[in-house]
Amino acid sequence: MSAEVIAVAGGQWGDEGKGKVVDQLAQGATVVVRAQGGDNAGHTVVNGKGMFALNLIPAGIFNPKTINILGQGTVVNAAGLIREMAALHERGISTSNLRISPKAHLVFEYHQLEDGHEENSKGAQAIGTTKRGIGPAYADKANRVGIRAEDLADPEECLGKIARVLKNKRGYHPDLANSPQFDPGYYENLLGEAQHVLTPLVMETSEFLYRHITGSNGRVLIEGAQGTLLSVDDGTYPMVTSSNTTINGLLAGAGIGARWLTQAIGVFKAYQTRVGGGPMPTERFDEGADRLRKSAHEFGVVSGRPRRLGWFDGVAAGQSQYVNGFTDIVITRLDNLSCMGDLMVCNSYILDGKEIHHIPSNLRDFERCQAAYGNEDCYPGWNEDLAGITDLNDLPEKARKYVLGIVATIPDARLMAIGNGQRREDLVFA
Repeated sequence: MSAEVIAVAGGQWGDEGKGKVVDQLAQGATVVVRAQGGDNAGHTVVNGKGMFALNLIPAGIFNPKTINILGQGTVVNAAGLIREMAALHERGISTSNLRISPKAHLVFEYHQLEDGHEENSKGAQAIGTTKRGIGPAYADKANRVGIRAEDLADPEECLGKIARVLKNKRGYHPDLANSPQFDPGYYENLLGEAQHVLTPLVMETSEFLYRHITGSNGRVLIEGAQGTLLSVDDGTYPMVTSSNTTINGLLAGAGIGARWLTQAIGVFKAYQTRVGGGPMPTERFDEGADRLRKSAHEFGVVSGRPRRLGWFDGVAAGQSQYVNGFTDIVITRLDNLSCMGDLMVCNSYILDGKEIHHIPSNLRDFERCQAAYGNEDCYPGWNEDLAGITDLNDLPEKARKYVLGIVATIPDARLMAIGNGQRREDLVFA
C-alpha cells in the first residue's frame, strides 16, 4: 500500500497556470507540498470561494482535509506568510491545515534590501528579479548562515543568529550598513509574532511524508513555482531564479525520494510568456501581442509587470521535456487565443546560419538564436468561444489541430487536459 505521488512543474518561464492545475488535483489530494521558491512566485486560483492570489501557501489550502506543507526547499518570508494567512482568514479560509518544514529557510527584509541593491547595481545586465530577497536567502543557505523555520522556536537565540549574520553583511555592503533593516533589533517584534503564529505549524515533514506515502492510499501532490526555463540548473542561466524548478528539484525540495514518484505533470501555456530579461526567440512585438496581453491580462501576479508574449516555443518545450521527463502535460489558456488570428509554433532555431533544435547553454549563443517557421508551423486560428466545453472532441477542429501541434513538440508525454477558462472546472480532460 502506497500513496500516489504527483509532481507538477511549469514547462516554460513560469506563469503557465500551475495554480489552477494544482487546485483541481488538490481536491483529491491528502497532502500538497510547495517544494521550492518563495513569495517571488504567484499562483492564481479561482474556485467557488472566489479568486485568490497565493504567493507562499500551497493551493491545496482550500480543501480542509488536505495537509499543506511548505517544504525544505522553500524560502519563507515570515512576515509575508503571516500576512497571507491573515488575508485568507479574513475571507473565511482556515490555515489550520498548513505545516512548515523545520529546514525551510527564512527571508527577512535585509535579504530584500540586498536583492534590490544588487539588482539595481547591474544596470543593463539586471536579471529582472522581483526584489523579494529570494536570491540572497538562497545564497545564505548555500553559505551556511541562513536562518531556518526551526529557529523561530527561540526568538532570543534566533535574534542572536541574525545579529551575527548582519555583522558580516554590513562588511559586505557598507553602503547599506546604516539601514534600519541591518539592525538586529528591527526584527525583535517579528520574531515574537512568528513564534506565536508560525512555530506551532513547524513539524518534521520528511518523516511525515514518508510514513504517509508508504502507509496510505492517499495522494501527495508536489507543487512547483516558476518554470523549468527559470531553473538555476537547467534554465537560461544566468537569467534564472535561485532554485531548481524541475521535477527533480521538486522531489528534493519536498524531501521525497525519487522512488515514490508516480506521475510527472508539465504545465504549458498555449503561447509563450516571460517576465524580466533574457532571450525569447519567439517574442512578438505586433499589435496582436498587445491585444492578447490586454485581453488575457498577462501581467505578473507578484510584480504586476507586463509579460512579454510570443508564439509557442516548441524548441524550449522539448528541452523542458528532456530534463523533466513529464509523463503528462496540461495546456492552459487555450481560450485566450480565440479570435486572435492565425497562430505559429516554433520547431527550430537558426544559429549562425545552422538549424538547431535545442536551447544553447551559452547565453550569448541563445541571444543570437532566431525562431524558424515553416509553412507546417502555421495554424489557422478560430473564432469560437471555448467556454463550457468539457470534451476534447467538442473543441473546434482548428483548435484541436493547434493543440496537437503543441503536443508534438513534447515527446513521450500524454496530453492530460486543456485549460479553457479561469475557473477550477474549466479543464477539458483528454
